[in-house]
Order: sequence, then structure tokens, then C-alpha cells
Amino acid sequence: PRPRFIEETKNLSGSEKGIALHLAMQYICYSKCVTVQGITEELERLYTQEYMTRAQVDAVDPERIYKLFSSPLGKLLLQSNEVRREFKFSILMPADELKLGNTEDKVLVQGVIDCFVDTPDGLVVVDFKSDKVTQRNVYERAGSYKIQLDTYCTALERITGRPILRRVLYFFALDMEINL
Repeated sequence: PRPRFIEETKNLSGSEKGIALHLAMQYICYSKCVTVQGITEELERLYTQEYMTRAQVDAVDPERIYKLFSSPLGKLLLQSNEVRREFKFSILMPADELKLGNTEDKVLVQGVIDCFVDTPDGLVVVDFKSDKVTQRNVYERAGSYKIQLDTYCTALERITGRPILRRVLYFFALDMEINL
């Protein structure tokens, strides 16, 4: 059981709201995300099964998730038989590949990839973003994630032996995908 003080938290910070959205995207049944009602029911299931607190469920806007699944990216997620979520990895990478100087040292890189789709031609890597962005700064913000996404894709390519077809950031604040 959760301690009462966790359940009683009503006002989540911005980062806590982002965590709630990521939890929803991690555990929600994608096939039920074709209607707002289906998403709402899934969020309630996540609360009932104690994946999320009431405050976390209340912080997630089902309409935002619906807009994702109504988009071409969302349709890819719905139609694919091979979607992996929260893919944890650890890999040794040369320091120079990570732009950490010209050295022969290797660096242990660990990460968690939000989602990737395995298509017949290769992988589509998706990183969900809950940042507060505007039309003015979204491309600048997307650029700030380029190194992270490049590192994830390099690691995933080495681990799976499959080529990366697309690298996608999905910004929920604007219901917008950006291909890097």
C-alpha cells in the first residue's frame, strides 16, 4: 500500500506532471487509445492497479494522448506488432563518439528509450516530451535533445543490429512531432 501522504498530494510540480504522463505512456494499453473515453478508462485502470496515484491520473490530459494516437505517428504505434516501451540499455561507447574528446577511452552509457517501433525496414525511435514549449521555441528545444537521441539511436542500432529509420520527438504541449 502507498503511504497516505503520497495519495494526498494534489498539486504536482511540472516535473511530477511529466513523470505522470510518462507513466501513462509506459503502461497504457495502446489499442484502447482510439477514443478519449478509452484513454480515460485506461487511466482509471492504471489507478486501480496502483501504477499511478489519483493525483498523477488527474494530471494527465486524455485529449493530449488521443491527439497523439490520431496522428500518423500514433497510427504507426497502433498498427505495429513490434512496439517496445521503456527499453533500458547499458553499452560501452568510445568517448570520441560522444564528443568527449579525442581519446581511446570508453564510456558506459545507460539510458531508457521511451518507445521504438520495429518495422520491416528498420526502427523508429520515439522520445515523448512533456516540456512546456511554444511554437517559437520548440525547434530550439528539440535541438537540445539531439545528442541524447543520437546516443540512444547509436546504442539501439548496436544492440539490435537494425538500422534506425526515424528519430522522433513528440511534444505533448503542442501535439507535435519533430523528426531529428
